[in-house]
Amino acid sequence: MSETAVSALPRVLIVDDSRMVRASIVKLIKGKFDVREEGDGEAGWQTLMLDPSIQVLISDLSMPKLDGYGLLQRVRASETARIREMPVIMISGDEDESARNRAKECGATDFITKGIGTSELLARLDAQVRMAEARSELEAMSRQVMVDPESGLPTGEYLKQQGRQALSHAQRHGGEISVLVVEIDRYEDLVTRHGQAVGEQLVKQFRTVLANRVRQEDTVSQTGTKQFTVVCPGSSMEDVKSFAVRLEQVIGKASIRYRGEQIRIGLRFG
Repeated sequence: MSETAVSALPRVLIVDDSRMVRASIVKLIKGKFDVREEGDGEAGWQTLMLDPSIQVLISDLSMPKLDGYGLLQRVRASETARIREMPVIMISGDEDESARNRAKECGATDFITKGIGTSELLARLDAQVRMAEARSELEAMSRQVMVDPESGLPTGEYLKQQGRQALSHAQRHGGEISVLVVEIDRYEDLVTRHGQAVGEQLVKQFRTVLANRVRQEDTVSQTGTKQFTVVCPGSSMEDVKSFAVRLEQVIGKASIRYRGEQIRIGLRFG
C-alpha cells in the first residue's frame, strides 16, 4: 500500500500500558485504520493535543501516570473542540458494569472488552468515524450560515436568533438582556471628503476593535454599512453604557493617516 493511501486512512490513537494489547488491536484494524500508540494516559493526552489528524481514541481504563478515566475527563473538558468532541472508546479486560457506568458518566462514546472480534471492532470504529465526519461537515455548514463572508462577523439572522434565545432565557429566569447599536458618526461626510476606500478602511478597523472587545457571550454583527449591533445577555443598561464609554475612549485615541492628514472617527450609540 502506498504512503499516500496510508495517510488517507482514518487515524486512531490506542492508549494502553500493555504492548500485547496494543499489538492485538493494531492487528485487528490494520489496513482499515492508521494507528498511533501510547503506553500511558499522560503520553496519550500529549499526542491528542499535538496530532490533529486523530479521529478516534481507544483507551484502557487502568494505566500508570494517568488512567483512562482521567484521560477521558481531560478530553471532555478540553477547550479545543476537536479534542472535546472526539469519539472515545474505553476498553477493559472484563464486563465490570460499574466500570462501564463510570466510563459513560465521564463521557465515553462506547465501551468494549479486550478480546473483541475483528468484525465487531471494525464496525464500531467505522461507525464512530462516520459520526465524527458527519458532525464536522454539519459544523462547517453551520459556520458558513452563521458568518458573513465579507465582515467575518455573525450574520444578521444569527444575531436575531441569539437575541431571541437570550430574551427567552431572561424571561424564564428573571435576568437581563441589552442590545447596543453603534454607528460611525458622520460617515457619509468622511466618504465624501476622503473617498470610499478610506471609509471602508475605517469601518474595517472599527469592526476589528469592536469584535475584540465584546465578551465571549455577546454576539456582534454588522447590520449596516456604518452600523453594528451587539446582543449582550446578562447585561444591564448601566453595564452597556459603561462599555460604550470605554469603546468611545479607545476609538478616540485611534486614527489612520491619509495624505498627511490624521483621520479620526466618532461614534453614536443607541
